[in-house]
Amino acid sequence: MKNKILFKLSILPISVIILGSISYCGGLNSSANESKSHNSWSLKLKKEGYVFKVANNGNNSKEYSDILHDNNSKNSKNYYINGKAAKKLAKSRIKFKIYNTKTIKGTAKGFMVSKNGKYNYSFNFSDGGIGSGIFNSNSSIKNLKPLVKKEIDVVSSIKSNSLKSKFKQAKRIAYKTKGKDRKIAIRSIKQLEKYIHNTQVYNLPSILIGLLK
Repeated sequence: MKNKILFKLSILPISVIILGSISYCGGLNSSANESKSHNSWSLKLKKEGYVFKVANNGNNSKEYSDILHDNNSKNSKNYYINGKAAKKLAKSRIKFKIYNTKTIKGTAKGFMVSKNGKYNYSFNFSDGGIGSGIFNSNSSIKNLKPLVKKEIDVVSSIKSNSLKSKFKQAKRIAYKTKGKDRKIAIRSIKQLEKYIHNTQVYNLPSILIGLLK
């Protein structure tokens, strides 16, 4: 799929749905267990609030492209988004809240709404949101960066003999965090512990969404 359609729409005045697709690892279980997992996952992400943003590089996947849908147009059209368009939306500094997740045709999807209510953004989750074109803005907080770095190290070491010691280091960093960011740090380390015991995408610490490679 080639991104040859130029982005000609003004970002702020319109309501949009941006779609990005990519397969993911660590899938969800089916039937009742899947529904229960999604309900728990949705609640977990919803509690994060308006902290998610569109990444400067948008969807990193070469196989799929983001699609912009103009809801205000009389002749509703979809546009393939190029890197320039994604950066324009990212620079707008609009924050989103993930309000729902569900599995559609075997793929876990996330749904967000912007704080100003003008935008909807839906994307397919990979393990960690890779390719989704979003990230948790809390990961950019200076006071939390050491923890984020160590948590990424822990996730990358799931099958390693060093996992236990690395998790202890991350836990130490989290509980040493001071000020208003301490609550975020403690919540994140608890999420990380759950992820270690069950590496399903819905257990991944929310602060790491979009950061894994």
